[in-house]
Amino acid sequence: MMRNINKLLKSKKGSTILTVVIVMVVLVLLGQAITMLTLGTLRSNVADSSNNEAYYAAESGINSAIDQLKLEVVSYYKAMGEASSSEFNVLFGSFATNINTNAQTMFVEPTLVSGSTSTTFYVGGYDSVNDVCEFNIQCISMTPDEAQYQVNATVYVKKIDISVTGGSLSVPDNAALVVGGELDLDYDSGIGINGGDVYVGSISFESTKKNKVPYSISGGDLYIDPSVGASLEDPYVFPSYSDPSMSSPNFVATTDTTINWANVPPSPVAITTLPGVQLTLDCDIDSGVIHGKGDVIVTSGSYDADLYVDGNLTLGSCDFNGDIYVRGNFNGQNAVIRGNLIVDGNITWSSGYSVGDIQAGGFVDIRDASSVCSIAAVSDIYIESVGISAGLIYSSGNITIGDCAVSAVLYSYGDLVITGGMYVEGAIFAKEDFYFQNPGPYMNMGYDPEFVKSIIDEANINLFGGGGGGGTQPTLDASIFVSQEITPVGRVN
Repeated sequence: MMRNINKLLKSKKGSTILTVVIVMVVLVLLGQAITMLTLGTLRSNVADSSNNEAYYAAESGINSAIDQLKLEVVSYYKAMGEASSSEFNVLFGSFATNINTNAQTMFVEPTLVSGSTSTTFYVGGYDSVNDVCEFNIQCISMTPDEAQYQVNATVYVKKIDISVTGGSLSVPDNAALVVGGELDLDYDSGIGINGGDVYVGSISFESTKKNKVPYSISGGDLYIDPSVGASLEDPYVFPSYSDPSMSSPNFVATTDTTINWANVPPSPVAITTLPGVQLTLDCDIDSGVIHGKGDVIVTSGSYDADLYVDGNLTLGSCDFNGDIYVRGNFNGQNAVIRGNLIVDGNITWSSGYSVGDIQAGGFVDIRDASSVCSIAAVSDIYIESVGISAGLIYSSGNITIGDCAVSAVLYSYGDLVITGGMYVEGAIFAKEDFYFQNPGPYMNMGYDPEFVKSIIDEANINLFGGGGGGGTQPTLDASIFVSQEITPVGRVN
């Protein structure tokens, strides 16, 4: 047989046949490789198509779930708005939990051409500083070929106490001092009240050293009533405000900028900045509007313009006659403000004085200054060595005050704390306790019912909206939905 093959190889005809066989083998192997490559590509395309189908199904489900959650938020606010006081407290306390449950219960998975989705709602964290609730959503899609794809979403929702309504501030007739909790007097401290009655939930003091009570009441009586605190209410709603409208500003700062006497634009000014840009003012401005969309620093000068600050405001030795609105915090030293000061954050002020009303969404801390205005704050008020004439000092929290002579009405929805000697022409109201922080100080008070009534009446117009609310009632609009995030996790099987 070998001899036959050798003969075939040596012949011309045999060489041709062998070449044909080799070519056929190569073509067969090449065809097999192309077939395998084509099948792999087809499998890859099928997998990609399956993944895409799974992703779009999950995306459709997550968007439907977000819409359902927002619908439940709006419905829940509507229910709270129609609830009685007791019902509202229950609804408000279970805000996030109930909305999440309602969304899960009412959600209907979207109808897809092929495949299905499974969506789950979860309650996330709560930002107590900004009153924002976190809602989490997970959607897993399933295609007919059993591919599964997961997409997550987070929605941040503002929790607003819409029961908070402003109203008029009312006080008991002929009341010079009202303490809803305990009037706590040390034997080294004391109070003397002339011209009005004193109402307290309870009273305690030590008199063993001096062998006498550390208080005196002239022209009025002492009433001990544990329920007297119920007569003191908190009608204050911090006022909101809108940014000024500037159709054609004559100065726009794109980077951190100082405006001084050399480059101040003509009045009336329309000065603004890009967001986050710091503006420094060191000049005089006769009129107009200034809107700093970052921090603003005023080092000196006289200003008759209104000032809006999206960041923090620092005032140095300047004279400001316009109104001031601040989204961040305010810090003033040796400043004079004759307009109103409204600050979303905290107010810290030393020296100088104010003529207009001061309102803060945070705390107020004023030292070594004078004022002829009213002060109102959502949080605590700290006052030391400050003169106040014909004003209301109002806190939804506590008031701590000392070393002052004031013609004012002090009204604390929390405690009222005395840190140093005091003379008060007016009246004091504390929802909770009244006490001296350190032993030794003495407080004298002269009560004039007509003076107190004039302070309360003016405050009801300027601070509490004429009996209709202080500032703007909380409104429900798209801003309750703070933000949302959609995160594709990927295939999960």
